Amino acid sequence: MPRVRRFVVYACSFGLNGSMKPYVEFNNQNFCWPHAVAEHYKLHLSNRSRPGTNIDMQFQDILNDVQKSNIRPDDVVLVQWTHVDRYFSEKSGTLFPTSKGKHVEWLFTDIYNEQFATNKLISYMTALDALGINVCYSFADGYKQIKDNMNSSLHKTFKSFKYVGFNDIGLFWHISADKTDDVLTHDCCHPNDKGHKFIADRYIKSIKPYV
Repeated sequence: MPRVRRFVVYACSFGLNGSMKPYVEFNNQNFCWPHAVAEHYKLHLSNRSRPGTNIDMQFQDILNDVQKSNIRPDDVVLVQWTHVDRYFSEKSGTLFPTSKGKHVEWLFTDIYNEQFATNKLISYMTALDALGINVCYSFADGYKQIKDNMNSSLHKTFKSFKYVGFNDIGLFWHISADKTDDVLTHDCCHPNDKGHKFIADRYIKSIKPYV
Protein backbone atom coordinates (compact mmCIF):
# COMPACT_ATOMS: atom_id res chain seq x y z
CA MET A 1 0.00 0.00 0.00
CA PRO A 2 1.55 3.35 -1.00
CA ARG A 3 2.46 5.75 1.78
CA VAL A 4 0.18 8.78 2.08
CA ARG A 5 2.06 12.03 1.48
CA ARG A 6 1.84 14.48 4.31
CA PHE A 7 1.58 18.20 4.88
CA VAL A 8 3.83 18.88 7.89
CA VAL A 9 3.42 22.27 9.54
CA TYR A 10 5.67 23.96 12.10
CA ALA A 11 4.14 27.17 13.41
CA CYS A 12 3.36 28.94 16.65
CA SER A 13 -0.19 29.41 17.98
CA PHE A 14 -1.10 30.95 14.62
CA GLY A 15 -1.11 27.39 13.27
CA LEU A 16 -3.71 26.27 15.84
CA ASN A 17 -7.25 27.31 16.57
CA GLY A 18 -8.94 27.68 19.93
CA SER A 19 -8.72 24.52 21.99
CA MET A 20 -6.40 22.63 19.66
CA LYS A 21 -3.44 21.27 21.58
CA PRO A 22 0.10 21.36 20.18
CA TYR A 23 1.54 18.32 18.44
CA VAL A 24 -1.65 16.63 17.26
CA GLU A 25 -2.53 14.75 14.14
CA PHE A 26 -5.72 16.20 12.71
CA ASN A 27 -8.76 14.51 14.23
CA ASN A 28 -11.67 16.80 13.43
CA GLN A 29 -10.92 19.33 16.13
CA ASN A 30 -11.42 23.03 15.51
CA PHE A 31 -11.02 24.21 11.94
CA CYS A 32 -7.53 25.54 11.21
CA TRP A 33 -5.67 26.58 8.08
CA PRO A 34 -3.24 23.59 8.09
CA HIS A 35 -6.25 21.26 7.85
CA ALA A 36 -7.77 23.23 4.97
CA VAL A 37 -4.53 23.19 2.97
CA ALA A 38 -3.98 19.48 3.58
CA GLU A 39 -7.56 18.66 2.64
CA HIS A 40 -7.35 20.72 -0.56
CA TYR A 41 -4.29 18.80 -1.79
CA LYS A 42 -5.42 15.44 -0.34
CA LEU A 43 -2.45 15.24 1.99
CA HIS A 44 -2.41 13.79 5.49
CA LEU A 45 -1.85 16.55 8.04
CA SER A 46 0.82 16.47 10.71
CA ASN A 47 0.39 19.75 12.56
CA ARG A 48 3.51 20.25 14.67
CA SER A 49 2.65 23.78 15.74
CA ARG A 50 3.01 24.77 19.35
CA PRO A 51 1.96 27.92 21.22
CA GLY A 52 4.73 30.18 22.48
CA THR A 53 7.46 28.57 20.41
CA ASN A 54 10.50 30.43 19.13
CA ILE A 55 12.74 29.90 16.11
CA ASP A 56 15.22 27.76 18.07
CA MET A 57 12.49 25.38 19.21
CA GLN A 58 11.01 25.24 15.71
CA PHE A 59 14.38 24.35 14.22
CA GLN A 60 15.03 21.69 16.87
CA ASP A 61 11.56 20.20 16.40
CA ILE A 62 12.21 19.78 12.67
CA LEU A 63 15.65 18.24 13.23
CA ASN A 64 14.17 15.79 15.72
CA ASP A 65 11.49 14.75 13.25
CA VAL A 66 14.01 14.30 10.44
CA GLN A 67 16.24 12.16 12.67
CA LYS A 68 13.24 10.00 13.60
CA SER A 69 12.24 9.70 9.91
CA ASN A 70 9.00 11.55 10.66
CA ILE A 71 9.70 13.72 7.62
CA ARG A 72 10.40 12.15 4.26
CA PRO A 73 11.53 13.71 0.96
CA ASP A 74 8.06 13.61 -0.63
CA ASP A 75 6.31 15.31 2.31
CA VAL A 76 5.37 18.97 1.94
CA VAL A 77 6.91 20.84 4.88
CA LEU A 78 5.87 24.38 5.76
CA VAL A 79 7.77 26.31 8.41
CA GLN A 80 5.89 29.41 9.44
CA TRP A 81 8.59 31.13 11.47
CA THR A 82 7.43 32.93 14.56
CA HIS A 83 8.82 36.34 15.53
CA VAL A 84 12.62 36.25 15.66
CA ASP A 85 12.86 38.18 18.93
CA ARG A 86 11.31 35.45 21.08
CA TYR A 87 13.76 33.86 23.48
CA PHE A 88 13.19 30.62 25.40
CA SER A 89 14.77 29.48 28.65
CA GLU A 90 13.90 26.45 30.75
CA LYS A 91 13.55 28.66 33.81
CA SER A 92 11.45 31.48 32.39
CA GLY A 93 9.76 29.93 29.34
CA THR A 94 9.25 32.15 26.29
CA LEU A 95 10.42 35.73 26.75
CA PHE A 96 9.64 38.77 24.60
CA PRO A 97 11.26 42.23 24.57
CA THR A 98 8.11 43.39 26.39
CA SER A 99 8.41 40.73 29.10
CA LYS A 100 9.00 41.98 32.61
CA GLY A 101 12.11 41.18 34.61
CA LYS A 102 15.36 42.85 35.54
CA HIS A 103 17.39 40.84 33.03
CA VAL A 104 15.02 41.16 30.05
CA GLU A 105 16.29 44.53 28.78
CA TRP A 106 19.89 43.37 29.08
CA LEU A 107 19.10 40.09 27.32
CA PHE A 108 17.43 41.65 24.30
CA THR A 109 19.89 44.53 24.00
CA ASP A 110 23.27 42.87 24.51
CA ILE A 111 22.75 39.16 23.91
CA TYR A 112 19.70 38.23 21.85
CA ASN A 113 19.24 41.28 19.64
CA GLU A 114 17.50 41.28 16.26
CA GLN A 115 20.76 41.19 14.27
CA PHE A 116 21.88 38.06 16.08
CA ALA A 117 18.46 36.44 15.69
CA THR A 118 18.29 37.25 11.97
CA ASN A 119 21.71 35.70 11.34
CA LYS A 120 20.64 32.62 13.26
CA LEU A 121 17.37 32.31 11.32
CA ILE A 122 19.17 32.36 7.99
CA SER A 123 21.64 29.74 9.23
CA TYR A 124 18.67 27.57 10.26
CA MET A 125 17.06 27.85 6.82
CA THR A 126 20.38 27.05 5.15
CA ALA A 127 20.74 23.93 7.30
CA LEU A 128 17.17 22.77 6.63
CA ASP A 129 17.57 23.22 2.89
CA ALA A 130 20.65 21.00 3.03
CA LEU A 131 18.66 18.12 4.54
CA GLY A 132 17.02 17.22 1.23
CA ILE A 133 13.44 17.72 2.42
CA ASN A 134 10.73 19.59 0.52
CA VAL A 135 10.59 22.63 2.78
CA CYS A 136 9.19 26.11 2.20
CA TYR A 137 8.96 29.09 4.52
CA SER A 138 6.61 31.81 5.65
CA PHE A 139 6.49 34.32 8.49
CA ALA A 140 3.99 34.88 11.27
CA ASP A 141 5.53 38.22 12.21
CA GLY A 142 8.80 40.11 12.28
CA TYR A 143 9.48 40.14 8.56
CA LYS A 144 10.42 43.82 8.52
CA GLN A 145 12.95 43.33 11.31
CA ILE A 146 14.50 40.45 9.41
CA LYS A 147 14.84 42.51 6.22
CA ASP A 148 16.19 45.52 8.10
CA ASN A 149 18.97 43.47 9.72
CA MET A 150 20.54 42.04 6.56
CA ASN A 151 23.62 43.04 4.67
CA SER A 152 23.78 42.42 0.91
CA SER A 153 25.38 38.99 1.32
CA LEU A 154 22.70 37.78 3.74
CA HIS A 155 19.97 39.22 1.54
CA LYS A 156 21.22 37.18 -1.42
CA THR A 157 21.11 34.01 0.68
CA PHE A 158 17.69 34.95 2.06
CA LYS A 159 16.22 35.32 -1.43
CA SER A 160 17.37 31.83 -2.44
CA PHE A 161 14.86 29.96 -0.24
CA LYS A 162 11.35 28.82 -1.18
CA TYR A 163 8.66 31.11 0.24
CA VAL A 164 4.89 30.83 0.35
CA GLY A 165 2.00 32.77 1.80
CA PHE A 166 3.21 35.63 3.94
CA ASN A 167 6.75 36.47 2.96
CA ASP A 168 6.01 40.17 2.55
CA ILE A 169 5.11 41.72 5.90
CA GLY A 170 4.17 38.63 7.90
CA LEU A 171 0.86 36.93 8.59
CA PHE A 172 0.02 38.99 11.68
CA TRP A 173 -0.09 42.25 9.74
CA HIS A 174 -2.56 40.79 7.24
CA ILE A 175 -5.09 39.72 9.86
CA SER A 176 -4.64 42.10 12.80
CA ALA A 177 -7.70 44.14 13.64
CA ASP A 178 -6.12 47.52 12.97
CA LYS A 179 -4.98 46.53 9.47
CA THR A 180 -8.18 45.16 7.96
CA ASP A 181 -11.85 46.15 7.81
CA ASP A 182 -12.87 42.53 8.29
CA VAL A 183 -12.68 40.76 11.65
CA LEU A 184 -10.17 37.96 11.13
CA THR A 185 -9.02 37.50 14.73
CA HIS A 186 -10.68 36.56 18.01
CA ASP A 187 -8.33 38.61 20.19
CA CYS A 188 -6.89 41.26 17.83
CA CYS A 189 -4.00 38.89 17.21
CA HIS A 190 -4.79 35.20 16.68
CA PRO A 191 -6.95 34.13 13.71
CA ASN A 192 -10.58 33.16 14.19
CA ASP A 193 -12.34 30.75 11.81
CA LYS A 194 -12.65 33.44 9.14
CA GLY A 195 -9.00 34.32 9.64
CA HIS A 196 -7.97 30.68 9.25
CA LYS A 197 -9.88 30.52 5.97
CA PHE A 198 -8.16 33.69 4.77
CA ILE A 199 -4.76 32.20 5.64
CA ALA A 200 -5.63 28.84 4.07
CA ASP A 201 -6.70 30.44 0.77
CA ARG A 202 -3.39 32.27 0.53
CA TYR A 203 -1.35 29.16 1.26
CA ILE A 204 -3.39 26.99 -1.11
CA LYS A 205 -2.54 29.33 -3.99
CA SER A 206 1.11 29.90 -3.17
CA ILE A 207 2.15 26.39 -2.13
CA LYS A 208 0.93 24.70 -5.32
CA PRO A 209 4.38 24.57 -7.03
CA TYR A 210 5.79 22.55 -4.12
CA VAL A 211 3.00 19.97 -3.73
